[in-house]
Amino acid sequence: MKDTSKKLFTTGEFAKKAGVTIRTLRYYDKIGLLVPSSHNELGHRLYSKEDFGKLQKILTLKFIGLSLEDIANIMKYDLNHKDFKKSLEIQKEIMKKKIKHIQSIIKAIDEAADTIDFNKEMDWDKFINIISAINSDKNWTQQYENASNLRARIAIHELFSTNKEGWMPWFFKELKQELSMISPNCGNHNEKINNENISELSNLDLKQSNIKILELGCGDASLWNKNFNHIPSNWEITLTDFSEGMLKDAKKNLREKRSRFNFKIVNAENIPFEEESFNVVIANHMLYHVPNINKALKEINRVLKSEGILFASTVGKNHMKEIREIISTFDIYNLTSESWEITDSFQLENGLKIVSEYFNMVELKRYKDNLKVTDPVYILDYIFSMPGNNKVNLSSKDLKKIYDYLEDNIKEKENIYITKDTGYFKGKK
Repeated sequence: MKDTSKKLFTTGEFAKKAGVTIRTLRYYDKIGLLVPSSHNELGHRLYSKEDFGKLQKILTLKFIGLSLEDIANIMKYDLNHKDFKKSLEIQKEIMKKKIKHIQSIIKAIDEAADTIDFNKEMDWDKFINIISAINSDKNWTQQYENASNLRARIAIHELFSTNKEGWMPWFFKELKQELSMISPNCGNHNEKINNENISELSNLDLKQSNIKILELGCGDASLWNKNFNHIPSNWEITLTDFSEGMLKDAKKNLREKRSRFNFKIVNAENIPFEEESFNVVIANHMLYHVPNINKALKEINRVLKSEGILFASTVGKNHMKEIREIISTFDIYNLTSESWEITDSFQLENGLKIVSEYFNMVELKRYKDNLKVTDPVYILDYIFSMPGNNKVNLSSKDLKKIYDYLEDNIKEKENIYITKDTGYFKGKK
């Protein structure tokens, strides 16, 4: 079979197939937005099939509402051009949000038109509503960056973790094992829950009253989405977050499963539930985000029933330390690791003392894992996904310097080892 992947197209051929003008392609080349893959002996531009993927991304981002300058920055510093699936998934997500925005404008226009038909006169307030809907346009550049950053932080763990079980399944298994102790029908007290019997336990007809669970800072509800088929029928789960946007993401992520849960916007420092309302409170990687951790723990203690249990997970000071060391290797003004310090207020090293002020029998259990990264792009993406770091602020020279450093290390050692130090504290009221 003939390999057509290396076929090159002249500017005219490429423009015709893509449905754009030759003038557009020349301009995109001039501003560095879409540089042709090659040139012939006369210096004429030649484009490859891979360039269609790049052009599609440019046109989609332009349609979303990004300026050519913003698109140029994204394209210029997108080191992994071949990861088209990731790019398409992000584009799809932003497009869905764009559709919702357009639908809100259409709704405002319909309401104005209906008013004219009904009243036979102008209701100028309806025109103001149309203007408001149009002006509520999102910052699509920020939306794209946020989606890219989240995906970068997830991808490095999914692809390069040595422990293939995953944090969320492991943490859920730990949670379920502990609850089996207070729920006699959820398994033998001395029986360890493993991957073989967790499904069997989840399907038991539990006779005792509901176990009420509160999660603070549920994020996108990944804990429950990944383990949904293993949730016992007597668990009554309330998912909360300080951010309304995160709660929306949780509902969206759960899709048709959302009816299984209760949702509420909650500030962990002022939990709006009565005393002794829950058997379990979960704070999964969130207490270090709370300004007053002591106040939050006091509130958690208040809403827990007698013998109720707190599960509070966090990271240790050495978590991802090699990433910080890589950053410190380069004396680059716009590159920082300061955002890692956000966890200092509640880490595996100091959390035991903090939790013990409000709970009894506090224990720490660690999740054993690390990363062995074989592709420098994912480390770079992770670095630039963290607050304070942006590829746009670095020169191409500095960016290449970091990439070459990572690539050389991988060639020498086969991978770059990155420490993961994650665990949880369990305490009883």
